[in-house]
Amino acid sequence: MFLEKVVIDVLTKYPDFSPEKMIFVVPNKRATLFLKKYFSKHIGKICQSPRFLSMESWVEQIAQYQIMPNMSLLFELYNTYLANNDTPDDFETFVGWGQTLLQDFNEIDQYLINPNDIFPYIKAIKEVEHWSLSQELTPMQEKHLAFWNTLGLYYRAFSEKLTLKKQGYRGFVYRKATQKINSYIEKSKDKLHIFAGFNALTQSEEILIESVLLSTTSEIYWDIDKTFLSDNQHDAGYFIRQYFSRWKYYNNRERKWEGDDFSSEKNINIVGVPKSVNQAHYVGKLVNQIPDFQWENTAIILADENLLLPVIQSINKNKLPMNITMGYPLKQTSTSSLFSAFFKLYTSNNWYYKDVENLLQQPLIQRILSKDSIEQITQHIRHKNWVYISKNQLVEQLSLEDEEIINILFSDSKSITAKLLIEQCFNLIFILKNKLEEEKETNALLLEYLYRFYELFNQLYDLENQYSFLITPKTLYYLYNELLVKQTLDFQGEPLQGLQLMGMLECQNLDFENVIIVSVNEGILPAGKSVNSFIPFDVKNNLGLPTYKHRDAIFTYHFYRLLQRAKNIHLVYNTETDSFKGGEKSRFILQLLTQQADNLHITETILTPQVIASQFDLMIIEKDENVMTRLKEIASGRGFSPSALTTYIRNPIDFYKQNILQAREERDVEEIMEARTFGDIVHATLEALFSPYLGKILTIESIHSMKENVPFLIDKYFKELYKEEENLGKNTLIFSVIQEYIEQFLEMEKRTISHTTIEILALEKDLITSVRFPEFDFDICLRGTADRIERRNGQLYIVDYKTGKVEQRNITLNENGWQKLITDFNYNKAFQLLMYAYILKKENQHTDNEIFAGNYSFKNLESNFLGFRNENDKTPSAITDLINNRFEEKLKELLLEIFDPNIPFLEKKI
Repeated sequence: MFLEKVVIDVLTKYPDFSPEKMIFVVPNKRATLFLKKYFSKHIGKICQSPRFLSMESWVEQIAQYQIMPNMSLLFELYNTYLANNDTPDDFETFVGWGQTLLQDFNEIDQYLINPNDIFPYIKAIKEVEHWSLSQELTPMQEKHLAFWNTLGLYYRAFSEKLTLKKQGYRGFVYRKATQKINSYIEKSKDKLHIFAGFNALTQSEEILIESVLLSTTSEIYWDIDKTFLSDNQHDAGYFIRQYFSRWKYYNNRERKWEGDDFSSEKNINIVGVPKSVNQAHYVGKLVNQIPDFQWENTAIILADENLLLPVIQSINKNKLPMNITMGYPLKQTSTSSLFSAFFKLYTSNNWYYKDVENLLQQPLIQRILSKDSIEQITQHIRHKNWVYISKNQLVEQLSLEDEEIINILFSDSKSITAKLLIEQCFNLIFILKNKLEEEKETNALLLEYLYRFYELFNQLYDLENQYSFLITPKTLYYLYNELLVKQTLDFQGEPLQGLQLMGMLECQNLDFENVIIVSVNEGILPAGKSVNSFIPFDVKNNLGLPTYKHRDAIFTYHFYRLLQRAKNIHLVYNTETDSFKGGEKSRFILQLLTQQADNLHITETILTPQVIASQFDLMIIEKDENVMTRLKEIASGRGFSPSALTTYIRNPIDFYKQNILQAREERDVEEIMEARTFGDIVHATLEALFSPYLGKILTIESIHSMKENVPFLIDKYFKELYKEEENLGKNTLIFSVIQEYIEQFLEMEKRTISHTTIEILALEKDLITSVRFPEFDFDICLRGTADRIERRNGQLYIVDYKTGKVEQRNITLNENGWQKLITDFNYNKAFQLLMYAYILKKENQHTDNEIFAGNYSFKNLESNFLGFRNENDKTPSAITDLINNRFEEKLKELLLEIFDPNIPFLEKKI
């Protein structure tokens, strides 16, 4: 293995060098653990240990500067920005672009770019972009150019501030180190420096390493295979080829440590698996096939670290020992979900009902808030149709025992400050801690999560104390997420034993015989081209700053380095797109497939999960004694409406649920008004408009009077039925639509009464009758509600309003239609009109032999009154005794089926 070979070579070449004077420098801290292991194994004597340092730690020692946390840097940069800008953005706006600026400063310093060169260069480019011969710059363009003019000023002022603090961002500290490298070398003449496993070095790192190599006793070990080094087109050797060609160190030295491991026999298994989670399942099965003596020599590499938990769960089924280097993201815990839901309430101007419900549904909240209180709140939200909620509305629904918790969860959102919000988070943590400690052993992991969040909020508390004038609740949420994303919970395990589970960059310098790489997809390995930067691509390219090409070469090196010494390689990729990723295999797989090499034994497989077609069994409910009893109760009680009977026609199971079980769907909050409420408002408004004219003949003047009341009545019923205190968003448009519908309807009525006499007889008329057919030994109640009953030129009309679309064909019956009237739901509107007329005639409320019935469709008002028709009639057909008797026969046929105990309720495919 590479690091072990390094240790052996150093001990062989420098047998008399005291270990305590040796300094090993490697890219990351993880590699130092393995170096220590191999050094202890091969030193063969008790001695003081060498110093094993990551590159970052070594640079900090040279510079005598400390790398600051990103959050502190962001605040310091904003202070610099404030001091050098007369009209600054607020901090919330600044964080949107300040992070990008910080990253650009970091790259400029890491690559030792002269700030006097790059900032005027960028400024000149931006001026050319906005240059126009004929037009003056707009104020927006002038502000934009002013920003580029001040970048150099911000950089210099920020550097001065950091120099005084002897702290800075990574690039700043690395630039300082290059300025002090000669002093460091003078003090380190008696030291042996060993650099191992580096690849993509920044300009500052190159200067630091080469300066030490040229001036002290030192060695550098590259982990590169000659297959990649000799091929000038292969990106895996891109960086190291440059060092060999341009470093003075290699002017009179031979290139060493070019391995030839990639030419060894390798079994490469390429597997395409649909969906990310199935990749995890496949890895679990794969690991189970590896002999236990090979576990320490097996690495599972996650190119997509979001698969950490699914992979752990798949492997844990086999109870295998493993070491997880990545740490479990605190962001993926239930505690994180709780605080995110909590913060979301206070980053909005109003409490949105879904945010309130989301908070109440958090598992941890349900441990400390009574079930009754949660149910009362959620039910009241739906009943009152609250889209936005106030604290007072919530408090009214709660029992006194929950008052303390509610005051923590729901403070006054308009007066809350960032400091108070942090204190409320502390209070919530303490309440949860006390509750969880009642069963301490069971809740050990949850208590650990809470403690980590307690530490996180302490950091936020310190930041708020230091920069209180900058932090608002919204800014606090941003800072919270920035800190949270870096927090992980370490897994227990031995770092040098068992299966190794790690991310792509953590495996640098490490070698394994068995390698499983997961999510080998384009856009993940390598990552996409997206880079946040203010520096244009051409400027970066010209000045030698890293671009996406640079990043692609880094991924290429890491990928092929993993394969160098491995014998058994499994490359797993996702064949389907998940969240805009996946579906396309990585270019690295395509490169391997096109390589003509006898030592690479490649197999390619695409796994397709076995799909078992599920048999959809239609539900059948037999009519037992209880069902028959319930049907008779309905018949003798509230009765059957056209809606109930057409529900049976549509699907008998729905009829069973609604009428026998009396099950109703829970009413949701209507953010945008639903058709049901829309119709209720239209009906209520029309009833109120026509009520003053009951028993009267409509006139043009009465229509004009109605129109004046339309806005007031719509507003009244909008608030009563929809329960929204203000018309917000799309509902304002719906309000206007209702008003336009009703005004158009009244205009149509005005045209009608110009040639027709209309007398209003009844509004929202309850129709009810009882029937007894010879086949039944009990009465059956039939009922309905007619929107309007009137006389037109002396003839009786039943009018039913429809806010949906109705066309003439929906209420026209031919012979085929009569046959399907009680079997096809498409005839439900005709069924309703015929049943209204049947009840009206049955009760002899009017002696008319002929009744007309029809709809006004508000989505088809241009068709005017749509009356029931027989197929061959050109105008509305009178519902005569003949038609009435024919309907009665169909009605009896339907009721006989419903009450037949031998005919079960059979579900229909809809």
